[in-house]
Amino acid sequence: MRKYLLLLLLMTAFLSSKAAIVKGKIIDAKNAPVDYASVLLLQASDSLLVKGDVTNATGDFIIEGIKPGAYLITAGGVGYKKTYQTVTIESDQDERLIQILVERIDKALKEVKINARKPLIEVKADKTVFNVEQSINATGTNALDLLRKSPGVRVDKDEQIAMRGKNNVLLYIDGKPTYLDNKDLANMLKNMQSSDIESIELITNPSAKYDASGNAGIINIRLKKNKRFGTNGTANAGYALGKYSKYNAGLSLNHRTERLNLFGNYSFFKGNNMNFQNFDRTQNSNRYVFGSENIDHSTVNTAKLGADYYLDKKSVFGFMVNAMYAQGEFTSENKTLIGPADQPANKILKASNSIPLKRLNTSYNGNYKFENPEGTTFNIDLDYGNFFSTGKSYQPNTYYQMNETDVISQSIFKNYTPTEINIYSLKSDYEHNLWKGKLGLGVKAAYVRTTNTFEFYDVVNNTDTLNLDRTNSFTYNENVNAAYLNYSKQWKTTWSAQAGLRLEQTNSKGALSSAKPQQDNSVIRHYTNLFPSAGITYNANQNHSVGITYSKRIDRPNYQDLNPFENKLDELTYEKGNAFLRPQYTNSLELNHTFKQFMVTTLSYAHTRDMFTQTTDTTEFSRTYVTQKNFASQEVYGFNMAIPMPIKKWWFVYANVSATYTMLKADFEGRVLKNNYPNWSVYADQTFTLPKQVSLNISGWYSSTSYWGGTFKTKPMGSLDVGLQKVFLNNKLTAKVALSDIFKTQRWYATSNFAGLQVRANGNYESRQLRFNVSYRFGNSQVAKTRDRETGASKESGRIKGK
Repeated sequence: MRKYLLLLLLMTAFLSSKAAIVKGKIIDAKNAPVDYASVLLLQASDSLLVKGDVTNATGDFIIEGIKPGAYLITAGGVGYKKTYQTVTIESDQDERLIQILVERIDKALKEVKINARKPLIEVKADKTVFNVEQSINATGTNALDLLRKSPGVRVDKDEQIAMRGKNNVLLYIDGKPTYLDNKDLANMLKNMQSSDIESIELITNPSAKYDASGNAGIINIRLKKNKRFGTNGTANAGYALGKYSKYNAGLSLNHRTERLNLFGNYSFFKGNNMNFQNFDRTQNSNRYVFGSENIDHSTVNTAKLGADYYLDKKSVFGFMVNAMYAQGEFTSENKTLIGPADQPANKILKASNSIPLKRLNTSYNGNYKFENPEGTTFNIDLDYGNFFSTGKSYQPNTYYQMNETDVISQSIFKNYTPTEINIYSLKSDYEHNLWKGKLGLGVKAAYVRTTNTFEFYDVVNNTDTLNLDRTNSFTYNENVNAAYLNYSKQWKTTWSAQAGLRLEQTNSKGALSSAKPQQDNSVIRHYTNLFPSAGITYNANQNHSVGITYSKRIDRPNYQDLNPFENKLDELTYEKGNAFLRPQYTNSLELNHTFKQFMVTTLSYAHTRDMFTQTTDTTEFSRTYVTQKNFASQEVYGFNMAIPMPIKKWWFVYANVSATYTMLKADFEGRVLKNNYPNWSVYADQTFTLPKQVSLNISGWYSSTSYWGGTFKTKPMGSLDVGLQKVFLNNKLTAKVALSDIFKTQRWYATSNFAGLQVRANGNYESRQLRFNVSYRFGNSQVAKTRDRETGASKESGRIKGK
């Protein structure tokens, strides 16, 4: 482990480098700005790409981090001829301001090949972007594994996602919130293949334009969408080998004309995913040594279809459909040794679980967008989403003598658990230039209905008997209405500021129907909140800029976490929801400094009140259960440094170092917990461009001791990955091979000793995998402008588990 740690730390050694800046504007013959034009900076000696940028709506671009030397700038866009201009950087203090005139093409476009590549990690003022397409080590993996590799992101033993030390991250897919709880969200991410993902955006302090949910910020996963004129596409296939084999394949197609863009993709996955967990717990003078191996046998089909129709240069209509169908079986083999804490075990509980599963997710989006050259934009989105899943569990629990042959007793359970979630959303956004700044305002209404049924059966003599005491149904309805106002302004090139206010009004009702009355049969809530946000940036000079941001945010419980059903792991261990969960509120403050336009350092503070989190408790002398509770207030002090740096023209390094200090104060129904602890983590990625179109990628991460759920203290953990890529056939065919978690250091260990329950635990999944992937691009390679759509239902979708 020490050698591994040393290697990872050497990878993240900080290298200082001074660099110049080239910025300017792209205009046409009528002196009008050309937006979304590509600007590439090339070495004058060999035309190798150094850096690139895309012009904004006013035709402006900026390229930072340039070393002294002779360069060639090429600029062009759809409908414009490519233009070249030379520039010489004499010192690392140079700041060149240039204007490039491009000529419009009147005839049909000919094919243009551009081999420029985005950097693996882009550090921007408001977010960090992980460009998945550029990562060799991302090949053949899934979205959850990609989040494990993302800078500042941590995925814990229960596959819950945290960012910069804070939980309750809001996950968006193509700008749309998801509505799944943690378990179902993890399942969805594991079923989403890296070949379908273009980039992952990490937004730590969103403005008032975004939904107020997510105290840790927003993670937005951008799926691939073809951006080229004509008809073209990409086909890919992959194979991965861990403990079990996995296969994936995909196809994306695009047909684009001047007015119409038709696009679609399909992906397929089939394989087995394994994980194991071990828990050694001491409770009421008895010891229970539990071991479990779980296998998810899955076949997943995912499809996306869409169209954009451009009425003119200002208006576009769009429609998009996403669907995912997954089927398979979840199997679990559990074994628990039971006996007095100070003596050897005297009996064994074996419990197996077999759950055939089916999941169907569909979402529909209709969109209209208007944008004129004067800076006025109007956008409206109408969304509908449906999530449906079924599960049937068969679980025999058998107590044996220590010889594992003689049966002491047996109980067999079955359950049937269908779930359906329907999401309706309408939102509209408007922006307009005002007082030399930009005014933004918008409204949104969302309605969600969840229906859950839990039928519990006792199986005696091969006869299923419905247990009315444990059978129930739960429905949850929620309506959130929101409006926001945001204003931003820039004073010359020195100062810029934005301020916003968002209002959200929430109405919810949870209703439990059962033969046995319970205290949480009906929970009704109505509440209204204001969520301010603000930020100001000062650009002192080309080397230094400083910014400060503030926001207040809310986290509403996931829909399934409100459901008080009991989900058994075995007869002694189960999990259940909590209908009385309340929202938690977080105030966040960040101070950031940018050096040389590339190194970003951030100091942060966040305070969360009425915090809810997963906790472990005891009942009925020998049973243990996991649930969500509001029990704590939390303060998190943070430090983060991100450095994307080209060392040589063939060697690029990205390093991210973060540290947090958490102060947690919790009240577990009279049992007080105060826990203050530091945590630091390192992420590093190196890409080497080798001869003969070969690339080598080495990436790794490390996280120090931390805590889960307030009481579980974890040991340090990390991972080191390596990958190799080669391109063939004039850059059309790409082959990749990667090996993840080389040293098997991603296994987690945790201990807890609180309120009479002592636990030692460990576990892992198939973290070491050998992956192969090939992809082939075909058709027209003319780069064209595309548009991103952020639909209205993203926040609600993010609160569904295991979508």
